[in-house]
Amino acid sequence: MKTHQITLCGICLVFAVLFTILLIGGTSSRGKAQSSHGARFTARCSTNFTFDSVRLGSAAERTFFYHNTGQDTLFIQSLELNADSVFTIQFATLTLPPHGEGKVVVQFAPQEARSYSGNIAFDVANGVASPRLALSGSGMPSVIQSPKIPEFARTVFGSGSADHFRSKGTH
Repeated sequence: MKTHQITLCGICLVFAVLFTILLIGGTSSRGKAQSSHGARFTARCSTNFTFDSVRLGSAAERTFFYHNTGQDTLFIQSLELNADSVFTIQFATLTLPPHGEGKVVVQFAPQEARSYSGNIAFDVANGVASPRLALSGSGMPSVIQSPKIPEFARTVFGSGSADHFRSKGTH
């Protein structure tokens, strides 16, 4: 009889240890590597932001949407903008619950008639993979200047006539 009591107590001890391990392990992703059910960073649109040609003195905006498709909270530690100052970003959410959505608004306001490029990098906690956003755009002059057009004048010499032109501007 005592043998059975020890066996039952041993089985109870094994179940208690397993239950404690499961309970302590929990579902939190803090301090752990990403699991198959952990937080997942998913882009909801293209990661290539091309602004094409934007007139100087104006700005264009695009929005990047991302989603946590995992079962744990997604912790974005920071966003790093690696670009000229003509690109600016606005964001509000750095912590996303499971199935939550966030966004980053990117604004492009060129200062010169030339091409610009850069990227945005997400630093996400716990080894969660995240995309890098590629940014590009070009500045276009606000007013297109036409070339100087010569002014023509008619001059009469003696009995015949000849056409001459006179250019305005510097010589």
